[in-house]
Amino acid sequence: MQADISADVAYIGGVWAEGVLYGFHIIVFGTLCKIYLNKSFISGREVSSAILLSFSFIMFALSTTHVALAVHELLQGFVYNRDFVGGPSAFFRQNVFPPRKAVYLLNTFLGDAMLVWRVYMVWGRNWWICIPAVLFLIGTIICGIKTIVANATYSAASVFTSDILSWVTSTFALTIATQITTTFLIAGRIYYASRLSRGGKMRSYYMSLIGMVVESGAIYTVVALIQLIMEVLGMNAGVIMEFMLSQLCAMIPILIVVRVGLGLAHDGATTQGTPVLSTLRAVNVEEKDTMFTSDGSATVALSRTTAGRSSRSHLGNTTV
Repeated sequence: MQADISADVAYIGGVWAEGVLYGFHIIVFGTLCKIYLNKSFISGREVSSAILLSFSFIMFALSTTHVALAVHELLQGFVYNRDFVGGPSAFFRQNVFPPRKAVYLLNTFLGDAMLVWRVYMVWGRNWWICIPAVLFLIGTIICGIKTIVANATYSAASVFTSDILSWVTSTFALTIATQITTTFLIAGRIYYASRLSRGGKMRSYYMSLIGMVVESGAIYTVVALIQLIMEVLGMNAGVIMEFMLSQLCAMIPILIVVRVGLGLAHDGATTQGTPVLSTLRAVNVEEKDTMFTSDGSATVALSRTTAGRSSRSHLGNTTV
């Protein structure tokens, strides 16, 4: 039998880990607000910036609610119900805590929806390319709602009850699929843009951007996969991963935007004397013109000069 920890120890560890990540989340969200309340930064991208900021605010509020509910549950287990038969370990093992789980799943839905929106925008508002991700998202929402209902129905049961566990595993398998699919599509679109670039510095810039997208997607995917495996094995330690994911699902989608906004990915490449990555704006005004402009906004434009005139088609605009 696999080694495991008791449910009460798992909850203490989980709430502590979530608290640390919530501290980082506060910093990331505060930085995002500072960047996106700068009118010069969002000029020309007001709509996409407003969408990103609105999503981020709602998800931060839900993450804050999750922390508050988690602390309340700890007080229930160790203070208010200290005489529970079997002690705190039995209390946490035999309760599902539906309100907190519902907040967590809602944040997961919003995070996945933001990723699908990014794919839609970066691929030139093309819904066809989004079909696989949309199907995974719909499946995640359906299974997530079923999970919420099962949690409410069996609130005094263990999360490892078959009626709950089956929906939990389905939900997380689908959200992992959504993460992998959207990351692949966004990175693939950026790679396509890099093929249009002539300069070595520009290609280095695009590869740096691809690295950020893949890194961000990998963090959430790996933690979610570990939690899924632990849930299937019936391990209490999976609770720690769950608490961590409650913050990561909201923080990861905006982390790359903040990194770019602060110029942390800057590799020295410049265009007409302007740092390229500090604003995530790469412009080559020769025959081919490929731009990534961020509020996270990525725009790919092709420009061709024929018979003295220029024609340009915008292929995409997204928050990456």
